[in-house]
Amino acid sequence: MESFPADDPARQLLTSSVLFRLGFGRLVLDLVPPQPAAGLSGPDQLRLHHWRDLVRYVDSVGRSVAAPTTSFDIALHPDCPLRLRFVISVFAVVFHARETKSLEQALAWRARAEADLAELLADPGCTPLDRLMLESRFYRSATYVPFLQQDEARLTAEMERAEELARAVRAADPYQEFLRRENLRACLESRSKEALAFGRDQLAHTRIEEVIAIDPYEPKSHIELAESLVQQGRHREAADSYLRAARLGPTSTSMSYGLAGECFARAGLPELAEDCFVQSLRIDPYAVSSARGWARSGPDSGMGALGPGVPGRPGDLGRHPPRGPHRAAGGHRPGA
Repeated sequence: MESFPADDPARQLLTSSVLFRLGFGRLVLDLVPPQPAAGLSGPDQLRLHHWRDLVRYVDSVGRSVAAPTTSFDIALHPDCPLRLRFVISVFAVVFHARETKSLEQALAWRARAEADLAELLADPGCTPLDRLMLESRFYRSATYVPFLQQDEARLTAEMERAEELARAVRAADPYQEFLRRENLRACLESRSKEALAFGRDQLAHTRIEEVIAIDPYEPKSHIELAESLVQQGRHREAADSYLRAARLGPTSTSMSYGLAGECFARAGLPELAEDCFVQSLRIDPYAVSSARGWARSGPDSGMGALGPGVPGRPGDLGRHPPRGPHRAAGGHRPGA
């Protein structure tokens, strides 16, 4: 890292991207000091500080949200390249829909993204792959507007367009195949949430299964499948899905073990439940829900009797009533 300050912005961006993906987001924030957009110049500096702003926002999730206002200013910067402006505009639609719930802001940023998309698609140098990917990404994100408006017909039509475009991609090499699969996976993941939002639980379940078929290594997808199975009362199968999420970790590993324990307990398998609660507590000794589950998982003369002695709430944890498996995460620290 000694050479980082002397590297050019393009090199710093590559280094920062690798560090973030390895789990060193806080280091990225330390290495790249914050700067207002007005003090930046050139596409590479703008890309670097947009990335820093994204890392800062992601790092804040679960706490007080750090609004990516620098990125929004970068999109309005005279040096901002068209594609970066489009990427930020699309992201802004999602941010305002999810965090501020401002329909006015989401509409404004969608209009900017739509104008940028038209300009990108009109470029003779835009490849067929780019055209499909750009338009698919636009509809996958811009549909947050009809979602806020509770316009189910428009939302469904635009999500169907996003899926149609994603499925139309034809890959010419392994890298393009990776891009195709990742884009389709993200599209189907969004469509599963669309189905859930309008009470179509079975359709959501089918889409989550297809998401996992495309990428079986994403723990979040296994958690979503497990939640769907819990809603159907299929606790034994849900436990297996939570275990897959825990083993794929590291994100939410302790939480997933704890939720697997809850499901095993509900399926009448207390020994397996106890094992899961213990694994959860090995990773996070302050996972309150797992401590409660462990205390409930066997007779007072068994290992479950140790549950109330878990650090943090000694002698008290075992007396609380159980909570449903899909709510048990509330006892864990954010990010555990």
